[in-house]
Formats: sequence, structure tokens, C-alpha cells
Amino acid sequence: MKHKLLLIFLFISFTGIAQDLQGNWAWTSGNGQHTFNLRLSENGNGMLSGSHCAVFFNGDKIDCEKQNNGRYSLTLMRIKQDIYKGTIKSAASLSEGKIRLIYNKRMKNIMFSLTSPPPGEYYLPQEAVLERVN
Repeated sequence: MKHKLLLIFLFISFTGIAQDLQGNWAWTSGNGQHTFNLRLSENGNGMLSGSHCAVFFNGDKIDCEKQNNGRYSLTLMRIKQDIYKGTIKSAASLSEGKIRLIYNKRMKNIMFSLTSPPPGEYYLPQEAVLERVN
């Protein structure tokens, strides 16, 4: 009985965190020249997937990858409470980089980090704090 209760608690805790991250998130640079948006979906078992859109230099450079035929531009796996690691595919170079997301429950925002940039041309922030967009 104790094991069943523990499994139920872990399942509720695990899925509740990912559900907090579902939706649209946005960042704008301090000078207003760059924007970055994420759309995240929870896939179960601590997995997230989604799409991104980065617009740099007031629209001169765009790196956007919308969900296409069930494929996503980013996939993430929960590695610790509120910390996710995964990949992002640049639409500019069609290559993948590595990313980390940290969810701040208190501030209800996401810290995005590009831990290993994609090879070639890309337009993604190195770091960004994203806020939820309705």
C-alpha cells in the first residue's frame, strides 16, 4: 500500500511540474532588438517538446521553427526537479544545439540557457529569462 501511495504522489508531482511549463513563453532583450518565444507541451514521464521563434536585429534575422507534422524544434527531459535538458534545432542552419531550462516556481518564469550552440548560423539567445504569455 505504501508503494502505491508513493507512486501516485510521484506521478502527481512529476506531471504537475511539467504542466506548469506548458504554454507560451516570451523574452525581449533589454534594447528591444531581439525577441525569443517558446511553445511547450508536456509529453508525460518528465518530457517536454515544443517549438521556438527567435527574431533578432529588429526582424533582419529570424530563426523560427513551428511544429511541423508532429515534429518539434526542441525536446527536453527532466533531469532534476524544475531542471530540464535537451536539444533545439535551429531553423537557420538546420542543426541542433543543446539547451537547459530551469523553472523558477516562485517567480513563475523560465531561465533558458544555450549550453552548446548549433553548428553554423543560428539566432538564439545565449541566456534568457522567459515570462508566460497568455
